Amino acid sequence: MDGTMKNGTKIGIALLIVGGVLFSLFARNFSAFSTGDGRSLRWARYDVTIDNVDTSANRYDVTESYVLDIETGPYSFGFAEIPLNRTENIDNVTVSDAGAALTPGCIDVAGYYCVTNDGKWLSIKYFFRSQAQSGQTRTIDIRYTVYGGLRSYEDGDQLYWVAIPGDREFPIDEALVTVNMPAGTPIDKTASYPDTWKENVQGSTITWQSPGVMEKGDELEVRVQYPHNPQMQKPDWQGGYDRERFYVENIQPIVSLILVILGALIGIGTVALVLVRFMTRGRDPQALLAPEYLTELPDEELPGVVGLLLDEKFDMRDMMATLVDLARRGFLVIEQKDKEGVFGMFGSTEFVFHNTKNFAAPLTNYERELMSGIFGYNFAKDEVELSDLKEKFYKKIPGIKKAMYQELIERGYFEKSPDSTRQRWYTMGVIGLVLGFLGIWFSDGLSFISPLIMAPAVGVVIGSAAAFLFADVMPAKTQKGSQAATNWRAFRKYLDDIEKHSDMQQVSSKFDQFIPYAVMFGIEQEIIKRFANVLTTMPTWYYPTSVGGPWGRGYRHNPTPMTGMGKAAPMSGMDNMGGGFGGLNDMSQSMSQGLNSMSSGLTRMLNDASRTMTSAPKSSGSGGFSGGGGRGGGGGGSRGFG
Repeated sequence: MDGTMKNGTKIGIALLIVGGVLFSLFARNFSAFSTGDGRSLRWARYDVTIDNVDTSANRYDVTESYVLDIETGPYSFGFAEIPLNRTENIDNVTVSDAGAALTPGCIDVAGYYCVTNDGKWLSIKYFFRSQAQSGQTRTIDIRYTVYGGLRSYEDGDQLYWVAIPGDREFPIDEALVTVNMPAGTPIDKTASYPDTWKENVQGSTITWQSPGVMEKGDELEVRVQYPHNPQMQKPDWQGGYDRERFYVENIQPIVSLILVILGALIGIGTVALVLVRFMTRGRDPQALLAPEYLTELPDEELPGVVGLLLDEKFDMRDMMATLVDLARRGFLVIEQKDKEGVFGMFGSTEFVFHNTKNFAAPLTNYERELMSGIFGYNFAKDEVELSDLKEKFYKKIPGIKKAMYQELIERGYFEKSPDSTRQRWYTMGVIGLVLGFLGIWFSDGLSFISPLIMAPAVGVVIGSAAAFLFADVMPAKTQKGSQAATNWRAFRKYLDDIEKHSDMQQVSSKFDQFIPYAVMFGIEQEIIKRFANVLTTMPTWYYPTSVGGPWGRGYRHNPTPMTGMGKAAPMSGMDNMGGGFGGLNDMSQSMSQGLNSMSSGLTRMLNDASRTMTSAPKSSGSGGFSGGGGRGGGGGGSRGFG
């Protein structure tokens, strides 16, 4: 496990997961009725009267009376959706606008209203006699007869009705609900949900007065119990409702408790397992020695392997460090040259890789993959322009990546590939999150079992999120790997302050040796600048033809003999590279030009190579309604305008 976690990324992922949970929990309840077009109104009054109650025939009338203040119009119509699940039918619908009856008929014309009944919902759509404009007040009355809405019990029959639904677009300033029972009917019990409404019972009449403004989502359900009338037949739906209520009141609490316990066991248990796995097998062993800094390379490990060892993740910098190291070791030469543009304008810099045909020296598997990706099968090509690798080289990257991870295992730094360990935990986390979110989403349709039916799914999300978030830190180095990583970090610290710890003149000969590791650490520009004033030799593997001077004629295969693999050529021999120097001043000037070009050019080459080698061809291609009776009453539904 690498000791540093990317906290910002992790926090972002955690917030994304939490947001996903909240979205899954609440998005499905978002109302689909909001106009969102700048229009608005409010109910100045919303009064409901229930009268003509026939306790023998199981029938009563409902009148909804609205006083509408049009704040920003215009509005042409209104609608009401009433669920039929707690009734046997609703009929005799009439609508009036300012006391004038509207005409029944399913045509979208002013002064008409349409009633449809699909067996589950009664839908009423009515058109104002004229458009309701801003600043106007409209009075609407909707009247209908409910059949089979009363409930029959031996201990007392009940009228149970959602008088004002919560599913509506706009607020209500004042509301009054009145129930007129037949004269002389004793009132045994009354209730309202919520119970904050002011209740008044006078004889057989009960009223409830709103305590204040009713916001969107606020509803009122009223309940009246009176002596049992044996002449009234129990409605067909009541048996199922009573069984449901028995389940809700007696069994559902136990089911909910079990679901909560199960969700807690899944969530907390999975998090605990992830933490135990991390504590026992995900942490790197402590290094036996921890030097503050090292002035020499800790060992002869390849820079690409070192980069992968330190952060445990393959990236293009590891591959670029390998590319520079291969050049340093004499397998290729990197030439920087200019391409002329049109009429001397819009020129560009091109990088060319020259194959030195150094077949004798050994290469690791991932180095062979890299070389074959550049120079083709069996390294057959003599030279390749970087631009020629565009949309081609990317196919080699998976093989290089796999071979580099395998190198970590073969060298004893890891027992298992950190990438496969990390991907295994990512996969478990992602699969769990998907299943958890799906469980939360679809649990809405099973809420009749328990309002906490989603608890196990939430537990799955929590546990899976833990697995996902800990995936990066699950790979663990061996003792050898941990010690090697510690040593290389100490060397990095030395490079960061090399001028403080060493005489630059004395270490100038190590520039060629250090530069691939500087590329791997991402500090190549700083290292080149620090060595600029002390170097007496230029690396033979980087050829800045575009600078001119001794490089002006371009690279020729093996222009100067190497003093050893990866060694730099002395400046005194550079007259063989394309034109001699005019003296020490020219030599110094050319040296400075070469290093400056190397500083900027190498960085540009690394960036261009990363971009080009990863480029791939572009692929071508061609409301729910809220129900009334949340607590058991009929009626309710939704109300709105358009």
